[in-house]
Amino acid sequence: MTARAQATGTEQMTRAIELYPGVVSSALMEQLRSYRSEHGRALSVYVDIDSQRWGNAEAARIAAKNTLLEVRRQIEQLADLTGPQRQQLLIDVERAHAVAEATAGRRRTRSLAIFADYSNRYGLAIPLPWPVRPRWFVGNGFATWPLEQLLHLSEKYCICLTDKDDARIFVFYMGAIEERTDVTDEIPGRIRYPDPFSELEYMRKHVEYFHKHFDHTAQALFELYQQEKFDHLIIGGLHEVLPQFEQHLHSYLRDKVIARWDVPVQSITPTEVLERTEVEERRIEEAHCERIWRQIEERGPGRSARGPEEVFRALWQHRVHALLVDPELKLTAGKCPSCLRTTLADRCPECGAGQLQEVDAVTEAVTLAIDTGSTVKYWERSATLAAVGHMASLNRF
Repeated sequence: MTARAQATGTEQMTRAIELYPGVVSSALMEQLRSYRSEHGRALSVYVDIDSQRWGNAEAARIAAKNTLLEVRRQIEQLADLTGPQRQQLLIDVERAHAVAEATAGRRRTRSLAIFADYSNRYGLAIPLPWPVRPRWFVGNGFATWPLEQLLHLSEKYCICLTDKDDARIFVFYMGAIEERTDVTDEIPGRIRYPDPFSELEYMRKHVEYFHKHFDHTAQALFELYQQEKFDHLIIGGLHEVLPQFEQHLHSYLRDKVIARWDVPVQSITPTEVLERTEVEERRIEEAHCERIWRQIEERGPGRSARGPEEVFRALWQHRVHALLVDPELKLTAGKCPSCLRTTLADRCPECGAGQLQEVDAVTEAVTLAIDTGSTVKYWERSATLAAVGHMASLNRF
């Protein structure tokens, strides 16, 4: 085979893993859960490409490369694989390396969940805004449970923009936005009648038409909610029609409205919708953090932890219900290889071990919290959190 042919073959392999461009949906998760490899073995890899943790995108690429080199080494040692299965898995590792290398440094992406099966030419990488503990799995299907742990950490937003005859519906989740559907209804044009009674009759029908449009839009929203639950609803359009539209919403959805935008429905771009939704998300997350902090204060030292050392002790004891952490905190900690206790001390406070593995304190706290089913909230630029060491937790007991 010529060098050019080899290069072309490699390019085709790396292209086979698609970076998922949209919002992670219930349908996608069901597809991953039910996937079965017919001829080979399916590979699931969770890769850390957090440039914030590693310092820059190049350092994140090196970390991902080292993770995947270790995956490759362990696959080469697996005894229960046929020769073709092993070769296909090694190709999938190379494909995973290519997509991780290309994605490192991407905005709001700290890790990748990669699902690959070269025997079926399947490859999908899902960018995630949360750090992950590097893991890999080989089997007849994909290992989705680490991904599902992460999905619970982010809230989903629906954005409905409507005027009297057109509506656009978006979904925002984990930093990605997707325009799902639009609703269009024909509204009779405005006509001036010399007869006042005809004019009034026309106006009555005109109002009936745009209320039918509101009904259709509200129904589309409710059907979306039934298929794919969302946590918050934003409505937008001309400010004079929004109160009328809101009355058509199902009571479940009216309770989820967190913002009302006065925006042009047709001319606003998805990028503008994304930027505005990110502002609303920051506001909601700030309110969540403040509520958790109030609970920390109310429950006192017995049911809370303040500062990294106290938080690490509570995490090791699996007591943390909700973790507040400043993602900008730069702090190195040590992790005991014997009992897995993380600490800022020189020796493990539990077993006394002195040879501790150096870890990033924020990443370690977040991944430990995720592993134990805790809620995690990033509280940026908080003077309150800074005053207790940039980290605190609300504990279960």
